[in-house]
Amino acid sequence: MAGFCSQCGVPRKPEARFCFGCGTPFSAPVAAAPAPAVAIPAPVPPPSKLPPLPVCKLPPPPPPPVALSSPPFAASGPAPVPGVLSPPAAGAPVGPRVELPPSGEPWEFQKNLLPHADALAKTVNGVLAPTQAPGRIAERLVRGVLLDSRAFRQAAEDSAWTGEAGVALAVTSLIGCSALLASSPMIWIGAALIGLAGQGVAILACSVLSGPVLGVKLEPATALRTLACAAGAGALNFLPGVGQIIQIWTLICGVAALRAVTGAETAKAALLLILSGITGLVLVAPLAAGMIWAILR
Repeated sequence: MAGFCSQCGVPRKPEARFCFGCGTPFSAPVAAAPAPAVAIPAPVPPPSKLPPLPVCKLPPPPPPPVALSSPPFAASGPAPVPGVLSPPAAGAPVGPRVELPPSGEPWEFQKNLLPHADALAKTVNGVLAPTQAPGRIAERLVRGVLLDSRAFRQAAEDSAWTGEAGVALAVTSLIGCSALLASSPMIWIGAALIGLAGQGVAILACSVLSGPVLGVKLEPATALRTLACAAGAGALNFLPGVGQIIQIWTLICGVAALRAVTGAETAKAALLLILSGITGLVLVAPLAAGMIWAILR
């Protein structure tokens, strides 16, 4: 529409020359009002590209486990200790492994003796086959003399070594009393048997007293294997003039063995050995006295 008539107010068209309502002529056609401008929104720029996220590099997957060769010990047998003893030959007795508490920390001078124990054991293995009973006994006794805590612990864990441990005690007792062989073979054997009986009683006492003294109960067989491995120094009792030194060193070996097997303190382990030794001495003394009386009669 171009507006309204000034006389009657009727709407007029842009091209009309007079009012259709009252006839009033229009002076000139009214230009059409411009169409209202439509606001066109400004173009929205495309969203800016976000910076790329940092790539998180994952660590490479672990390599697949390497298939190990079959262990020389049976699945139920004792696990081999590196550097101690060779695996038993095929058919050798392998018993179940005895569970033990954590081992005590070796003494500093004990650690310094380990290379010498390895070297001496290697020499023994060159003479006696380490896969046979004599070789195993000799190697454990040699390592025990040099305070090898690995040998003490392996001997205690290996339940199949119980019989060989008894043989080790008998051999050390016979060799330790060999100075009496010059007097009489019967005296030599009798003294060795008395010493072996005293050791047996002391081992039983060690098993009984281990719980109250150490807080760790040692079964008789475990105590036998442990102390038999530490008895190697007793084989040197035949040497003249070193008996007291050998006894002191045997006590040190026993203390080191108990610390390796039970993790006990040094003072408690020494107390247990002293009490066990006194028990063995008291109970075997009548047997020794009877043998002496029989010889002198």
